[in-house]
Amino acid sequence: MDVRGASQKAPPMSFVRVNRCGPRVGVRKTPKVKKKKTSVKQEWDNTVTDLTVHRATPEDLVRRHEIHKSKNRALVHWELQEKALKRKWRKQKPETLNLEKRRLSIMKEVMLNCIRVRKKKRR
Repeated sequence: MDVRGASQKAPPMSFVRVNRCGPRVGVRKTPKVKKKKTSVKQEWDNTVTDLTVHRATPEDLVRRHEIHKSKNRALVHWELQEKALKRKWRKQKPETLNLEKRRLSIMKEVMLNCIRVRKKKRR
């Protein structure tokens, strides 16, 4: 059985919280915060959210592009051009040698023909 005795019944269950300790002494109640009145809605102002003001100008874009370019790019480009020229010269040298050889062979033929013609005339 219960301590209270059989004659007393338990109060019905409630979902409301009840302060069991009684009122607290010496504790101030927090004052209720007054709600601010809502201001009257103004018309929508597009200039506030207009981000076109912050858009980069073409000059800024060019400057940024130049800043982010590689500093080594010009040097590499120059070196590649030099290498290409050297390759071209190497390829041309055999041709010039061939041309000179042809020239010399033609001159030899002409000289030999001249000598043959002179010999024939002497006879």
